[in-house]
Amino acid sequence: MGFIKRGIFVSIFIIGLAQASLLYRSSYPAVNYGAKVVAWDTALTNTLAGYKSRFIDAYGTGLVHDTSRTTVDGRIASASVSEGTGYGLLLFLWGNRQDDFDALWSAAVNKQQKSNNKLFKWIVDKNGYEVSFDGSTNNATDADEDIALALIFADRLKKLGFADWKDSSID
Repeated sequence: MGFIKRGIFVSIFIIGLAQASLLYRSSYPAVNYGAKVVAWDTALTNTLAGYKSRFIDAYGTGLVHDTSRTTVDGRIASASVSEGTGYGLLLFLWGNRQDDFDALWSAAVNKQQKSNNKLFKWIVDKNGYEVSFDGSTNNATDADEDIALALIFADRLKKLGFADWKDSSID
């Protein structure tokens, strides 16, 4: 296994362990758990607020927009891809931001979820309309898997009665 492949494997393994730990905690850490963790929580809170402001709030669709994607084949500006939804849900879950998680999930269901198979449109424009490439409107499997994982974790937090998740609209 090459150096890069090994690094990717180790990174995925560590992230998986960290996310799995959410399933077994009885509650999020108490407020008095140390200066380093408090500083980390402050940084995470500020980062997530900036992420939301720049990639979600700036567009008014409720979806995560890829600001680097100014055009796709010269046809659309500021696209929203389903991978962004998956990443956003996981970030809000990890940051314990249930209201933001619920809002992104609601926007994804209304603007990205396909009615025929419940998977998510790979790319929508800034107005939430699906973009077709060469007649294809396929979904992105990795995004659907990230979204499913985030929903499983959110459901688990809600069922365990985490303070910030018990009022979630997610079912």
